[in-house]
Amino acid sequence: MPRLLPALLLLLLINTGLSQTTPATFFDMHINKVKTPWPSDSFSAVRLWGTNTTWGDVNTSNGVYDWTLIDSWLATAKTHNVGVLYTFGLTPTWASSNKGASCGPNPLGSCYPPEDLNSDGTGTNKHWKDFVTAIVTHSKNSSTAHITDWEIWNEPNVTSQWLGTTAQLVQMAKDARSIILNIDPTAKVHSPAPTSGINGVYRWMESFLTAGGGSYVDVIDFHGYVHKNQAGVWPIAEDMNLLVSNLQNTLAAHGVTKPIWNTEASWGRTDVNGFNDQDLRAAFAARYLLLQQSKSVARVFWYQWDNSTHGMLWDNDQNMGCTTADNTGFLCKAGVAFQQVFNWTVNRTISQPCASDPTVTTRWTCNYTGTGGFLGQAIWDTSKSCSNGVCTTVNVKVPTQYTKYTDITGKVTTIANNTVPVGLKPLWLSNQ
Repeated sequence: MPRLLPALLLLLLINTGLSQTTPATFFDMHINKVKTPWPSDSFSAVRLWGTNTTWGDVNTSNGVYDWTLIDSWLATAKTHNVGVLYTFGLTPTWASSNKGASCGPNPLGSCYPPEDLNSDGTGTNKHWKDFVTAIVTHSKNSSTAHITDWEIWNEPNVTSQWLGTTAQLVQMAKDARSIILNIDPTAKVHSPAPTSGINGVYRWMESFLTAGGGSYVDVIDFHGYVHKNQAGVWPIAEDMNLLVSNLQNTLAAHGVTKPIWNTEASWGRTDVNGFNDQDLRAAFAARYLLLQQSKSVARVFWYQWDNSTHGMLWDNDQNMGCTTADNTGFLCKAGVAFQQVFNWTVNRTISQPCASDPTVTTRWTCNYTGTGGFLGQAIWDTSKSCSNGVCTTVNVKVPTQYTKYTDITGKVTTIANNTVPVGLKPLWLSNQ
């Protein structure tokens, strides 16, 4: 029984929603193209994935490395003073244990483990060790930015990304940790980042922790997608509560008290489900970010700033319905909402986690405090919706301490008669 106490205590602390202050580092980004104008939204780090910087992209043959794009991203990160998270993934075909096998849209053999690593984790694992050594050394010696965080693999529970065993990934994490910390003792090693929604994330993490993987990582990563690839079935931001709870409960059961990062985050693919309404996307983005702050997710990497089918916040023209002129392009409504949540919550402390009203279960609130007696509340109603530029609302009486509200476009309105129009898009109530 005594051995269960740390896990039970951790679970209790998670589920009671201890107060925490939102740092600027909560907000992070993926940028699809290195030549995209730098985002105007505020964020603290960029993740190198979907940037043609995978293991296979860089390590073009045994002992040969092409650092061109890595260096370009590091120089850009230095210019804009942001951190860098690097994600390992996609084994080079020449190093693969199944060189001619299909891996869906990815290069042949790239979803298979390296040829010198056995299914039980034994073997020299030299190909992997050589690459880890090379890229960490290159980063450490960079005259621009340095990679501070290393994610062991991308989406290990997706067959186009990984068809090896969990034992192999645990060994890869173990070997990588030894190499990385020997070269850069200040670096952080991250777990592989599973995806597949509410159940897929925690189930894969259970297997990784059971196999001993938790001993070799400093941060637990996951991909927080709650969309379903079905036409007309749109993602529900509030599903993140259960996804994160399932993951946290799994960590608690294993006595793991490490921070968790959502390293791929958005409403997911829209080319399948048709989630294209700009107001609905903005509403989703704001609720999604607020809910994860409330659930003690340490950092969220939005995917992606400039990708038309995956979480687009900005576009280089107005064809996708993004109309706010910005930085040689156009901000989407969700891009505006992303910045508003940053403005609302950074350096503010969550005093009451996001929760639905017991009497009106579709109505959600999250309470914040700040310096100088600041009081804030985010409020929304999931029974409301938006279509063709029109969003429905319901008038709601709010506590008398709130004197104004800000919508997700940044418009500020004085509260009259303690009543505000609540809809799917969160409002930010405040006393200052």
